[in-house]
Amino acid sequence: MIQLGSKVRDIYSGFEGTAVRRLDYMYGSAQIEIESTEAEKRGETYWFSEQRVEVLEDTGPRYGSHSQPMATQPMATQPTEF
Repeated sequence: MIQLGSKVRDIYSGFEGTAVRRLDYMYGSAQIEIESTEAEKRGETYWFSEQRVEVLEDTGPRYGSHSQPMATQPMATQPTEF
């Protein structure tokens, strides 16, 4: 699965940019929206099938990653009165 925020390229057209959205179909292939990072094409976006998109640089965020430490704030120890 392509991480949003990664730098990607469509292998057929050569269009490069950042993966900004993902659309999953129940009975079809996932679609990735790519936004151009070139200055003259800034803001230009196109949708491509995930199968034809290759990752150039995996710079996307890591949601749910276990490599980040959990919060270290203590839990409340006093009971709540009703």
